[in-house]
Amino acid sequence: MVKLKIVHVMNWYIPKMGYQENYLPSEQKKLGYDVEIITSDRIPSFKEFRGEFHDEERIIGEGLFEENNITIHRLPVLLEYKGSNQVIIMGLKSKLRELKPDIVHVHGEINPVTLQTIICSKRLRFKVFVDSHSNSDNFILNSPLKRLYYRLAKAFYIIFGERVQCWLPVTNASKDLLTEYFGVSEKHMELLPLGVNTNRFFKSKEFREAYRIKLGYSEDELVIVSSGKFDPSKKVDTLIKAFSIVVKECSKLRLLLIGRGSSEYMNYLISIIESDNLNEHIRILNFVDNSELGIYYNLADVGVWPGTSSISVIEALGTELPLILPKRNDDYKVVFDASAAIGFEKNDIYSLAAALGDLIRSPEMRLKLSNNARILVKEELSWEKVAEKSIEIYCGGRPKVHGN
Repeated sequence: MVKLKIVHVMNWYIPKMGYQENYLPSEQKKLGYDVEIITSDRIPSFKEFRGEFHDEERIIGEGLFEENNITIHRLPVLLEYKGSNQVIIMGLKSKLRELKPDIVHVHGEINPVTLQTIICSKRLRFKVFVDSHSNSDNFILNSPLKRLYYRLAKAFYIIFGERVQCWLPVTNASKDLLTEYFGVSEKHMELLPLGVNTNRFFKSKEFREAYRIKLGYSEDELVIVSSGKFDPSKKVDTLIKAFSIVVKECSKLRLLLIGRGSSEYMNYLISIIESDNLNEHIRILNFVDNSELGIYYNLADVGVWPGTSSISVIEALGTELPLILPKRNDDYKVVFDASAAIGFEKNDIYSLAAALGDLIRSPEMRLKLSNNARILVKEELSWEKVAEKSIEIYCGGRPKVHGN
């Protein structure tokens, strides 16, 4: 085996989360490769983190750090645009020259750090692989500045696109967006899905029993769970309103929401709960460390993520949790193809209520979804499998892009 030197370059690295950058480099290193990360000296200014992190606390600092047995090189920021959570970092080329990578995996097709990396790839003689997490929900050109930046990025790839060895969309929705907005052909892309840490997210009867006792849920209560960064795009209000319909037929139904959002949005959710007299049925917990999330998924009977895509869905599959997801979301195509979730019409309260009712009334359907989730994770979606696929792509002679 050729021991490749792999460097991941990204805007941000948020410690102790469950994102791709937290796991993929670590799993690649377990396969015997030399892997390091280059990122900025801070975490992003997402609204959902405000209140948990003051602005000055976002700055972690420059230098060497380590997590999951991976060395993280944090470099100073020259410019930051909080409106789109973008940064230009200083010393990137020098650091790449120092590390001498064979492969550089850059995260995000439109990030300035990606463009910086591509520019210096030819002189420093490394291969560039660009991944994309974009979809119609998060790639929104809703201002003149964003539209101008997109046009500049598109022009950049017309000139420098041939330096990209392969594009790595994480979902079919990302794949479609790369084609629509950047003209990337399918033959220049390879799907590299998000994964789940199966050492952290697995089914456990012991977790279920212990944490049901801890949170005061009896075994005859049916618990629905949803988690993540809460904002209007996540449609948590739709879930609460659908829940309020179904709970009238099933008094033993409970809803557990794990996460936080802006004070305005959280106050809005609480107002819905109170107006429908659901305080006894719905509990909201603050962000839970990713290392503990699997415990909470185990105590639940059904998981619902009603809005924009979330990595939490993949992690919940690891615990074999039956899922309800919005139909026709290409980000979840692999889940629906494996029959590991049932769907509802997005933004339709009554469609979601009907799906909840069907799943609550059918233990057989929940068991089938659970079994299919186990098979899907084992065969395709563990981070170990995703890491193995990434190495195959790096080494597999994928066609180099000659224009887009």
